[in-house]
Amino acid sequence: MRWRAIVATMLVLPLLVLAAGCIRSEAPFFADVTAATPLPDSFVLASEVDGRRSALRFDRQGDAYLASENGRVTRYRLLPLEPVDGRRFFIGMETSDRDPGAYYGLVEIVGEDDVIMHVVEADQLAAELGLSVQSGDGVTTFASQADLVAVMQRAAAEVVASEGRYSRFDVLDLADPDQRAKGERLLAQTAEQER
Repeated sequence: MRWRAIVATMLVLPLLVLAAGCIRSEAPFFADVTAATPLPDSFVLASEVDGRRSALRFDRQGDAYLASENGRVTRYRLLPLEPVDGRRFFIGMETSDRDPGAYYGLVEIVGEDDVIMHVVEADQLAAELGLSVQSGDGVTTFASQADLVAVMQRAAAEVVASEGRYSRFDVLDLADPDQRAKGERLLAQTAEQER
């Protein structure tokens, strides 16, 4: 869905890294906003990079999706942006009890079984919009929820115009017996690869 942790997890898996760096805030934004839950209640997010399949399981709890890895539970929320040319974009927000801040990514859901994580050049977009952010060591820190939303909405518009860089993931619905079998197989393969 910290997006940094899911991204790092996916790298370990390996799936992707927000190559443009991390986007974060010192404290989570959107506390008063109910997140969208467009994905199944339980699912496996899977990808293939260089012929290697990787997977991570998510379970819905309220308006969040939870993932557990190595004893650490991470919470992911999807906050809808305005659609762009009929495409559904979300700010993906990742939080954990181990970090008071939050990490963000630009997520697109295509159909019922594809999740796309788009690379966001947050520093560049913030500068183009005349917004102030803190940057350093590949991390862009936002102090304002409104500024983060403006940058992500602009990023979504740019994705539609240029198709930018991204990583695509399959959503395997664990309520479907065939998809469940495939998801469980991928989870086992991923665990074996990490040993």
